[in-house]
Amino acid sequence: MTSYLILAQSEVTACALDTWLELLGEPKLSPSDSRRIIWNRESYAVSGESGILAYEYLVKSIECAANGNEGTIPLNKIAILVDAIRPIELSAIAEGVTWDNLIAMLILTFPEIHWVFGVVSGNLENSQDNVKFLASEHSMPSLLSCPRKDPLFDSLGLRQWVKFCTVKHYKDSCPEFELPKRMYKVAAIDDEKYFSYFYGYTAFRYGYQSDVVTSWSLMKKLFGSDDSNNHGFEILLEDMSLNFPDKKNNAHILALDLTSDKHNNPQGREYHFPKLKSGTAQESSKFRVLITTGHDMDGGITLEKNKGYIEKNKKKGHGRLIYKPVGGMMDLWRDAGLLSKNKLGYAQGFWGLSKLTKQTSGVEGVGHGAPGKLMLIAEALLNRATKLLPKAQTVQDFIQGAVLATEATELLSGMTPTLTLQALMLKHEFEVKAECTFVGVGYHFDVTTRIEEIEREVEIITQWFAEKKQEESKLQSLVIIMNRLAKIFREGGRFEEEHECMVKTRHWHRQLIGLKTFNPCQLILRYAESLLSSFTKFILAILLWLGISSTVWWFIEDIHNWKSAISGVFSAFFSGTAATSDSCWWLIGVSCIVIVSGFFHLGIFVAYIYSLISRK
Repeated sequence: MTSYLILAQSEVTACALDTWLELLGEPKLSPSDSRRIIWNRESYAVSGESGILAYEYLVKSIECAANGNEGTIPLNKIAILVDAIRPIELSAIAEGVTWDNLIAMLILTFPEIHWVFGVVSGNLENSQDNVKFLASEHSMPSLLSCPRKDPLFDSLGLRQWVKFCTVKHYKDSCPEFELPKRMYKVAAIDDEKYFSYFYGYTAFRYGYQSDVVTSWSLMKKLFGSDDSNNHGFEILLEDMSLNFPDKKNNAHILALDLTSDKHNNPQGREYHFPKLKSGTAQESSKFRVLITTGHDMDGGITLEKNKGYIEKNKKKGHGRLIYKPVGGMMDLWRDAGLLSKNKLGYAQGFWGLSKLTKQTSGVEGVGHGAPGKLMLIAEALLNRATKLLPKAQTVQDFIQGAVLATEATELLSGMTPTLTLQALMLKHEFEVKAECTFVGVGYHFDVTTRIEEIEREVEIITQWFAEKKQEESKLQSLVIIMNRLAKIFREGGRFEEEHECMVKTRHWHRQLIGLKTFNPCQLILRYAESLLSSFTKFILAILLWLGISSTVWWFIEDIHNWKSAISGVFSAFFSGTAATSDSCWWLIGVSCIVIVSGFFHLGIFVAYIYSLISRK
């Protein structure tokens, strides 16, 4: 059930919004109700910090009014009624204390809240970058229509609009200033909310706006019309077996194409949802990915037909079939054909930290640090994410926290490096916790790609530090982040993933020590770490030692007998037996070196085995 809050500039407009609550069948809010928030402009017009104080007051008021019994804001359950705005003025970094500026900052601070506006004034048209303010989706009458889209992944593009207005406002003082853009949309369709949110967030982290579709009514709203307009989604991630709670019993959508039931009534997904008929202009998705458990009551006939359907109607590689349980986020994106060694998987036009930092690095007008109000919003987002972390229990909780941290990361964009690193660490913590908590994720999943992504982003962020501190800052940040992730993997019983993290941590830690001082022993430790990283490397290293030692032994020994050389080396390496006293001193020296290397490798082997069997 939706809970409504009122946010107004005066008592008069608050009462007008109260009238709308009555139309919705909700009781009026008393003047003392915490859900009735009125901003007193005069109270914040006496000091230079008035904008900051007003923002902090409104953030605290909304948190107190919106938090559920568990102290977190429930997803898609809170709507705030705002008396009036001018969309074109929704810049988060406008100077002074204006109502539109405060609302813009609050929209970015609370991504999980649905915003509704009583009066919308000003010009709404904007052809640049195809960014639109969807007035109908945020109007009062929209409260009377169902279903409502989940705003967490910016399905309505409201946060994108605010970012556009923010960038446009700042262009005069800094033409190079940009914020990441989400220009394309993904539909994450599944009757199980955990799966739908997991798919939706995966698309969001790669630069897409995402619609979480978990009901028949929302499916009808998005895909049920038979008009000539396309559905507008770049990617469809859809479960094959959709048993929505509000689905009619006599409606069957297991088959993607047109089919019929035993009574010869037309059925199939493309019948009930015409915009999902692939091969037509209405079904305009570039990628269509069908996700299924593989269980098929008719012996796999429908499954094979559906597979053939998407392969026939999509370009090669653009129609995929993925089996549950899915892997982690990177595995899902790779299986969908969107991630590879040569492709980072980000949406077109979304360039994230990398391009932004290169554009703004050293630019006059940007200086060191993100614009002050964006930093203020990022701090509020990180504060909310930090408080959520110990309370989060479900996949949706962790994804909610990941969105908060992701938004903070993108608003800062590396220009305030320390705060951006904190946001990046929280983002990956929440993501990994979501992967480890979700039983719909396979037991083993791709950690290597995540580590590469972290290393790439940290290197970009630390470019904002002084040149002599960049490498040290990068290594310190990587060690801290990877230690946090390794702990999560350990607690989740993901031992192979933990091992990968520890291998990288040891490597970075050794590099960090090497920056401060050089010690020949460091070379031995690095060699030991490389052996511990992989059992295959360990075996190859032993074979290499045996091969080189046998060759040297054969060369030094007078008789030049390969059998004698191999026997002597194996005896020295595995049993610690030195060459006989009547041998030449060179041969005795080689055998001693082989003995030491044997004990060294045996110790590493014991440590490796112990690390495997001692995990709990």
